[in-house]
Amino acid sequence: MVLFYFEGKTYTKFSTMQILAFACMLPLFQSPLAITTEIATLPKRGLVIGWACIAWSVGVCALPLVAWLINQWKALQLVCTIPLLFVFACWKIIPESPRWMVTKGQTAGAREIMEKIATANKAKIPEDLQETLEEMAQ
Repeated sequence: MVLFYFEGKTYTKFSTMQILAFACMLPLFQSPLAITTEIATLPKRGLVIGWACIAWSVGVCALPLVAWLINQWKALQLVCTIPLLFVFACWKIIPESPRWMVTKGQTAGAREIMEKIATANKAKIPEDLQETLEEMAQ
């Protein structure tokens, strides 16, 4: 009976939107996770990844309960989408990935961000950091 509902153009639109949604889901989770683990100190990276995975799992487990409580699919879509505004609000706060900057040849910017990270983590900045970054960029 469900197949009759999604026949013709409606099924094509539905399938297209499902594929698009699945394609966008992974970067929305992986990009912030990669950046936060890169910024975190080495001993705390496991903790950051662990908490991120726990939060994701709790969210996935709580979604059926939230859907049951809301009981309207449009409101559920809003409730599920609104937290993404936090990611876009942090766009300017979260620094660019130093690894990415080095691969693009932006060693001065990568050095500046790495110095901020080292200062925040109370780590010593290597004397030959600029030379190392320029070597890696080639």
